[in-house]
Amino acid sequence: MPRELQFTGIRNFPSTRDTLVAELEKFSEGDTNGRVVVSVQSFLFRIKNALAMWAKLRWKLRNEGRCFEDRCINLMVLADEMAHSFPHCQTTVINERGVIDIQDLVMQKRPDMLAMQLGSLTLWGWSNIDTAAVENACMIEEEQRRWEQKLASKNDERSESLRRLWSRLYYKDVHCDCHQCLNLYLPFRDLTPSPPLPQMVNYSDSDSLSSLFEE
Repeated sequence: MPRELQFTGIRNFPSTRDTLVAELEKFSEGDTNGRVVVSVQSFLFRIKNALAMWAKLRWKLRNEGRCFEDRCINLMVLADEMAHSFPHCQTTVINERGVIDIQDLVMQKRPDMLAMQLGSLTLWGWSNIDTAAVENACMIEEEQRRWEQKLASKNDERSESLRRLWSRLYYKDVHCDCHQCLNLYLPFRDLTPSPPLPQMVNYSDSDSLSSLFEE
């Protein structure tokens, strides 16, 4: 990558990341900001492309946490999967104008999980100067603790599909010395496990959930 382009990418990294996270957080509230299916997919592909660029910013440098590039690649794969599976989601409601309304809690939780992980990415992994990334890293550890406390249930396929997704999103490198991989953001308090999920909106027991959370 040309040095000038690299400097520009590093300078714009926090603002670009935070803008993408803010949009994902709207998704987690069911608000797609008037997007149609293709626009939602384009937004997720935009996240994938941003992650690819960020990975190249420090490729082979690995100064301040070696996990950064690998985490970007991991999130690229998952953002791509979400983009391709979105048109087939059974709980996605499309109105007469073609605008998407995400009503189901499971489908709202997926972008929320991605937003936390995306927001925790930082080019300054050896310090706490990137406060937005630190806040998201703390939320990630709280989310991880909740899943650890929540008992697995074969009878709750919807919850288990989220658990599988989270296990793929939650990434640490045992050889990395950034604050997140060193477990410096673990919660110091007991957390209340997440409550059981309600029935899926317009869900039929004969329908399969495999298209929602492909592995």
